[in-house]
Amino acid sequence: SSGINAEWPLRPGAADLMASLNQTGIGVRRIDLPRPRTVCTDKSCTEVKLVGKERTQQIFYTQHCHPTCYLDGISAGVTNDFRLARCAAMNSNGSCDKCFHHYSQHMHVTYDLEEYTFSFVDDEAKKYFDSHTTEKRKKYRLRLCVDTTA
Repeated sequence: SSGINAEWPLRPGAADLMASLNQTGIGVRRIDLPRPRTVCTDKSCTEVKLVGKERTQQIFYTQHCHPTCYLDGISAGVTNDFRLARCAAMNSNGSCDKCFHHYSQHMHVTYDLEEYTFSFVDDEAKKYFDSHTTEKRKKYRLRLCVDTTA
């Protein structure tokens, strides 16, 4: 039987619950770019990932059509700007030579997103775990943690 020790064995399924307390997530760091980057916003050129403790959707623009674009006056994060037709990545038909999508599906970004992993405690699992653990058992586990780390 799984448990901390024979004195306080865990109920069936409790080990799974304890394991669900500690989660791993994806975090993102914003890194400013020295010049705007032309990216494609078409679904086939992006990737959506769940990030943060809340697991919110974050779009990653994976197709960098013109990594360092020198067109000025174009607002970042805005698609369908006709001035992007003059980007070095676009051909005379208004399509991108890198991804083949129309310039209207492109935009400038001024930052990159760097991923990292982090650990966190799942609040819902902790709330459930705490509500199903007696005060005596909580004190025992706390004492055990204090005794082993001292």
